[in-house]
Amino acid sequence: MARRFRKIRYDEKKGQVTLIWEDGKAHEDKYSLECMESPRPEFVQAFKELAKHVAELCELPADYADRITTRSVSLNYGGVQETMGAVLSAVMELEQSNGVLVLNTPHKTVEMLTETAEPNAKMLLTAECIETLEMLIDEAHEYVKGVRAQGDLFTPAVGESA
Repeated sequence: MARRFRKIRYDEKKGQVTLIWEDGKAHEDKYSLECMESPRPEFVQAFKELAKHVAELCELPADYADRITTRSVSLNYGGVQETMGAVLSAVMELEQSNGVLVLNTPHKTVEMLTETAEPNAKMLLTAECIETLEMLIDEAHEYVKGVRAQGDLFTPAVGESA
């Protein structure tokens, strides 16, 4: 699949999904989608699961994850292998303030950008974080295809004619 996402954003309060991606043989085509249709529960769950990774990447205590809401994932691709990297953006509820703390994780990649580089935990995403990101990316692909919370937009319901 040539489509690769650059940004996946979900505003739970507004119920808005924003997706930015590129497509084509050399990823020369750019697309964006802003939609108020609810995503599948799996999409929402992936965002919720990213909260613990935000806490970990920002070196916060694990119990802070309960106060973190992930808002977006920015993806980029680099090196000879076009290795995926990510920055997670989130907000954290504060106990002594009406405002929220805005968090952006350090940029980390799925694997080292060069084949000769030794793996370095300071530069790499954890396997569990990668798995959650892959789940979110899969759900974003489904959303673009029209598969949303109410079902597939392009497939008639049982008993309906096409």
